[in-house]
Amino acid sequence: MDLKELAKNLEMEEDEFREIVELFITSTQTDLNQLQSALSKGSVKDVAIAAHSIKGSAGMIGMLGIYEVAKRVETSAHEESVEGAEAAIQEIGKELNLVAKILHESPSP
Repeated sequence: MDLKELAKNLEMEEDEFREIVELFITSTQTDLNQLQSALSKGSVKDVAIAAHSIKGSAGMIGMLGIYEVAKRVETSAHEESVEGAEAAIQEIGKELNLVAKILHESPSP
């Protein structure tokens, strides 16, 4: 994942993009917690809402791996299924940790 390239694709300055990625990490972690909670409660509706939020945020900044996983969960939830949601939560969490690691290890402009 190349932050500079992602920023360029979005026609943003890299420092601005880095700030957005920081916000994305924070908000997605909150959404991920809500997704886990909804799954634990068995609320398919809330699973769909949380997955939709993650999908939208990830899509807007080009985090396509997270976007695709969240899209699968949302689509399944709309079909009244949460099959695979637990694995998706783990996958999104790993991707989010990777994004955070790259953000903090890559030099600022």
